[in-house]
Amino acid sequence: MHSVPISIASDRDPHFTSRFWHSLQKALGTKLSFSTAFHPQIDGLSERVIQVLEDLFRTYALDLKERLKAAQSRQKSYVDNRKGDLEFEVGDHVFLKVSPMKSIMRFRRKGKLNPRFMGPFEVLERVGPLAYKVALPPTLSKIHNIFHVSTLRKYIYDPFHVVELEPIQISEDLTYEEVPIHIVDVMDKVLRHVVVKLVKIQWSNHNIREATWELEEEMREKHLHLFQDLGMSSLED
Repeated sequence: MHSVPISIASDRDPHFTSRFWHSLQKALGTKLSFSTAFHPQIDGLSERVIQVLEDLFRTYALDLKERLKAAQSRQKSYVDNRKGDLEFEVGDHVFLKVSPMKSIMRFRRKGKLNPRFMGPFEVLERVGPLAYKVALPPTLSKIHNIFHVSTLRKYIYDPFHVVELEPIQISEDLTYEEVPIHIVDVMDKVLRHVVVKLVKIQWSNHNIREATWELEEEMREKHLHLFQDLGMSSLED
């Protein structure tokens, strides 16, 4: 399997036309055949091999194009089906997704509280394939009342449902600012021999069950009044 070739066909590459190469191949008993430069059709063998390779590559390229088209078609079908699921009728009730804004670095992760939904609100009109006009209360009159379907969640209306509303000041871009109002608890957490002081904070627009642990150092820097209300020494002991 690993022996000296009987013949070598070349298109006059300088490596094959050198005097040293000629002498070496002559000593090994290998015949050198040369074609016109960049024209390797010397005995038909090279041409046939190249043609076979071209045919193979062409077949693979066509197959790849077909597979890409099929994959794109499946993706489009999946997206269309997902969009089809998110459709509402006039008179339906929906929840509206709003995003809280809070510039506090939480312990181990940046903060923004989990997304919330407010409502339900009645769907007044469909505007295009992916937007709906919603009836907002007077307190939200400054907000444009046409929303993309991705910001809505369907609500099955039931007059016996009691929805507890919280007084939230919503800005025109559907965001609201979270303000810490009370320290619920304190804790020292040991991480790799380092003690991290934490405080449990109750935020505006949230009840005490939704209080979150924050870094005491950051809270002292930004909201010192919370510690003054409790007494500075009570948290430093």
